[in-house]
Amino acid sequence: MENYPSWLFKAKGPILLLGETGTGKSTFARFLHDKKNCSRPFIMAHLATLNENIIEGELFGYKKGSFTGAYNNKAGYLEAVKEGTLFLDEISELSLSSQKKLLYLLEEKEFSPLGSYEKKKFRGKIIAATNRDLKRMVLEKSFREDLYYRLAVFCYELEPIRVNELKKINLIKSYFEKFKKIYNKEKLKLSGDCMSYLTLYDWPGNIREIKNCMEFIVGAADDSSTSLDQLPKWLYYPKKDSPSSFGPEVQEINFNNAKSIFEKRFFEGVLVKNKGKVNKTAREIGVSKTTLIAKIKKYGISRA
Repeated sequence: MENYPSWLFKAKGPILLLGETGTGKSTFARFLHDKKNCSRPFIMAHLATLNENIIEGELFGYKKGSFTGAYNNKAGYLEAVKEGTLFLDEISELSLSSQKKLLYLLEEKEFSPLGSYEKKKFRGKIIAATNRDLKRMVLEKSFREDLYYRLAVFCYELEPIRVNELKKINLIKSYFEKFKKIYNKEKLKLSGDCMSYLTLYDWPGNIREIKNCMEFIVGAADDSSTSLDQLPKWLYYPKKDSPSSFGPEVQEINFNNAKSIFEKRFFEGVLVKNKGKVNKTAREIGVSKTTLIAKIKKYGISRA
């Protein structure tokens, strides 16, 4: 379990989650909810998928006859969530008029359904998320400054997978095991070559990309082991200024050299993370101590 700041679980005000696409913001929002309010409703509103004309109706609800097509009264997410958590995914997609109403909700803890003057109390919690730069949007006048500062009181950014080597390895292994069970391939092994490549890859799609990749690998593999040529082609994603970027052109020129580069950087990375401790590193990556020492000698890796 990662060490998250304690204020995330104590905050009474709204929480703003930032992070690249695929870093697991919705999963993390649910995690925060379950740690404190697991018995209460958790409602997820995907604002990017809602038509701008119906967003306010979905959030605030509406009265019969308030607009064309409003044939009955409807409770919105704010009412339905009661004392639970409303997760507003892609908060950056809200129009300026909806942002104004959301700010009023956060300040006054009350709202009115469309077509009604009735004030309803909001007793739930708001968690908002986006992968966009809200500060830049404020400067561009496409996001309200007052709403940004109201949301950003409790702001937490989920780091991309590429900056956390151990988390990357654990996710790869976890999803591999998960899909082995789903596809009934319990004997399938992830080869050292594949693990080296997957560990060195930057994963621009983060957790979501890892999940999709491991399903492809397991689904497409035979029942024994995996190999580099079985990796999905969309994994070969060239990165600018990235020392761990190996596209298909590298493999086509000299596969053995590419394999050696993968291995060297992989073993260097895990040894650095484990401060040169051979026994700990060997256990973590699933190789024998003898094999690891041989690789250290082969590639001239310093344990200092």
